[in-house]
Amino acid sequence: MRSGRGTKGFVAAACCALAGGLLIVSLFGEIRLGALRDEIHTLEREEKTLEEKRSVLSVRLAERMDLEELESYATGVLGMQRCRPEQLVELDLIP
Repeated sequence: MRSGRGTKGFVAAACCALAGGLLIVSLFGEIRLGALRDEIHTLEREEKTLEEKRSVLSVRLAERMDLEELESYATGVLGMQRCRPEQLVELDLIP
C-alpha cells in the first residue's frame, strides 16, 4: 500500500512542477508580448511620421514641376529643341 501512496505524491509533485513551469513560460510570454506591442506602436508612429513627410515632399515636388521652367531648363541649359512637325511620326500599334 505504501508504494501507491508514494506514486501519488510523486505525480502530485510532478504536476505542481509542470504547473509552475507553465506559469513561468506564460509570464515570459506576456513580457515578450508587451515588448512586441510597444515595438508595434513605435513603428506605427514612425510610419505616420514618414507618411506625413512623404506627403509634404510630394507637394514640394509638384510645386517644382512647372512645365515652363522645365522647358526653359531643357532649351537653355541642355540645348534641347522642340521637334519640328516633320520629325514627328505616328505609330499605329492597334491592328
